[in-house]
Amino acid sequence: MTVAPLLSRADRFQALEALEVSEGLWQLASAEGSAGSIVFAEPTLIPEILQTEAYADVLLKQAESPPRAERMLAVLKGRQEALRLASTQIRLHFLGMTALRNQVGSAEVMAGQLDGLIATRDIIHIVPDEAGVWRSGTLALLRDEQERLSGVYVGDPLSSSFYTDQIPLEYAETYVQSLERASHSREDSMRIILREQQRLGLNVG
Repeated sequence: MTVAPLLSRADRFQALEALEVSEGLWQLASAEGSAGSIVFAEPTLIPEILQTEAYADVLLKQAESPPRAERMLAVLKGRQEALRLASTQIRLHFLGMTALRNQVGSAEVMAGQLDGLIATRDIIHIVPDEAGVWRSGTLALLRDEQERLSGVYVGDPLSSSFYTDQIPLEYAETYVQSLERASHSREDSMRIILREQQRLGLNVG
């Protein structure tokens, strides 16, 4: 399903050209703020929407040239701000244990990132790696205000080059249901994050 852009076609492509952002990522950013609910699934890294600026900066500089990394960081911050303004939106994240144990940057960067996970109002569920339910990388499943499926996005979190995938919406729903069955509760997931901070010797808050 094609997601209607928030800007006119001319303005949209002018912005794309200036920021060198893929069409798929622009579609995702345009759709996120207007969705009634979004499910994010990420097995190996902290989802972009939950990344601190320091954590995202490390990842982007590993994958992109400095000028492009700076532009992509600006795009990410814009997406995060748009979602913060969508106060009635429900956002659910499924994270693999690898995402918590894959230290990105310094201890201070990772401490700040784990603090951010604990402080977020989004709903987080940790999925044990041994559950064996991960079938793909980053996934975003969007529903409208009537909870009808409106889009599925997959992509590479290191390059932030999202694209619309033509997989059936029913498959995406089945995938999310398998993650729900395999994941820890919200409360247990928070305890797991706190335990990871202690394991890494990082201070909370």
